[in-house]
Amino acid sequence: RRTSVVGNGRRMSVVSEVPAGESEEIVSKLPPENACISDLVLGVFFHGTWYPRRVVYTKETIFFAKVDDEANNIVDQIPLEEVDTVQDAGKWNSRTSDNFDHAENQRIFSNAVVVSTVTNGFNSGRVYYLQAQDEAEAARLNQELAALSKAARKRKLAYSRYRRGQKLAAKYFNSNVFQAASLICIVLSFATTVAEMQTIREVRDKSPNWAKAIDFNLANAIFTVFFTVELVINALAHWFLPFVTNGWNWIDIFVVACSLSSLGPGATNISAIRILRAVRVVRLFGRVSALRKVILPLAESIVPMINAFIILFIIASIYASVGVTLFGDDDEMEFGVFDRSFVTLVQITCGATWVTNMPVSRDIMFTAPILLSPA
Repeated sequence: RRTSVVGNGRRMSVVSEVPAGESEEIVSKLPPENACISDLVLGVFFHGTWYPRRVVYTKETIFFAKVDDEANNIVDQIPLEEVDTVQDAGKWNSRTSDNFDHAENQRIFSNAVVVSTVTNGFNSGRVYYLQAQDEAEAARLNQELAALSKAARKRKLAYSRYRRGQKLAAKYFNSNVFQAASLICIVLSFATTVAEMQTIREVRDKSPNWAKAIDFNLANAIFTVFFTVELVINALAHWFLPFVTNGWNWIDIFVVACSLSSLGPGATNISAIRILRAVRVVRLFGRVSALRKVILPLAESIVPMINAFIILFIIASIYASVGVTLFGDDDEMEFGVFDRSFVTLVQITCGATWVTNMPVSRDIMFTAPILLSPA
């Protein structure tokens, strides 16, 4: 809101705060005390008059409230990152008006600090006059607000650079070329692991073979570096919540961590390293949507399958207990105790040929007294 101060027959235009109580919206309450840097009662200039206002500022924002408002409602606020300048009112007005140096204006704006905002921000270029109790408080207020606004602008600039980098990373990560290269590397990594497993005996026995010309450790290092760079780009492009809430990203983290562990000087367990290399193909499921359509229903069926397994286990346990009671004295090897009875029932239930090689006595099924007794 523009007001005017009369000085020496001329009018000086000032953009001042909207009067308390006339603000169209109350954005929120004042921040808690532990988040505030300072909580002051200052004069705020509007309508050609100084009005007492409660001025609270944090590292991010300057808040204005009525002095007698126990509800702590905010009537106005200034984001510190959008503060253009913080100066002594005398210095600021001396370059905006030829009449400010007159005695009347000096009296009106004594111990005052002027806070100007950017034109394209939240406050649309409004200028705020804050009057302290004395010159020392005005100097401290000027110094604190200038330092806080400078720090806020630096944080905004750093965040803007981060956002630009994040958008650039997302652009490259989501491009068809990058995704195709990722799929090719996953397939080649798995093919290299298969080739290593196929030729492991020839390489170990130093037999003349084409596999001797392939350095599988070097290939593994190249794939690991690529997958690590891919994971870093993915994290930068989708940080924070979109990245950590995606289950496929956690699979990628596990695979990359396993791959990196195989490159260290302490990686002496060759068998474990080969297993970890084979796990990398799991990342393919997170890249191909057609495979995800198969994997996701299978994953959702895990809990129902566990419930079904629990039911079958309970039923088998009941029959194993009955088997111990009925046949334990006749065949202690197969039904003497619960665990043997349970394993025997599982073997019989499978109906596979390997069951015939086990000393399961089928005679007891026909010679047990309870089965031969008349109905």
